[in-house]
Amino acid sequence: PNIMRIKIYIFALLFVFPFLCFGQATIYSNYNSGNDATGNGSSNSPYKTFHKAYIEASSGDIIDLTGTFDWTNADEIGDVLASGYTINKSITIQGQDASSTFIQSASSEGIADRRVLSLATGNVITISNVTIRYGVATTGGFHSGGGGIESEAELTIQNCIITRNRATSIYASGGGACLIGGTFPIIVDDCIFSYNQNTASSYGYGGALS
Repeated sequence: PNIMRIKIYIFALLFVFPFLCFGQATIYSNYNSGNDATGNGSSNSPYKTFHKAYIEASSGDIIDLTGTFDWTNADEIGDVLASGYTINKSITIQGQDASSTFIQSASSEGIADRRVLSLATGNVITISNVTIRYGVATTGGFHSGGGGIESEAELTIQNCIITRNRATSIYASGGGACLIGGTFPIIVDDCIFSYNQNTASSYGYGGALS
């Protein structure tokens, strides 16, 4: 019996140990060279779309992006009208550089019917080394808006460009980003906000950030 018990303990350790050591995974997506059907999300065999990388990622993982990820492309199916793509996991989204990695709601400025990203409450999210652009916040209210990002998460944004986004609805806040604070920290580090607009019909504020 004692020998059997030891064997069970060893088996349990062998099963659990890899997850303890390698709990955080990096999921790669390259819109230029990746393939959602045949890729496995590794650096050598990346997925193509943001959506595929997101659904394969678990809380705590890193999504590593290369290329331009545009919600109007037929294969990007995770976004919805108004809110854009909702992030409801504690993840890191990172690009190669803000000058070459883009997440956008449309192919050009002012034509979108949705923001780029909505970050759900209860999550810890980091976004780095990407440009977020061409989003339009078409719905709003007090503490709502953000054509590029609307966040209710614990958020860190690093080395990003938030550009050419708009907030258009009544009371909307933050053409580029609406970061809804609370007791959790929001860190904006070495980012550029440029050419964002708030054209809310009344009571709107914050062209770049609110």
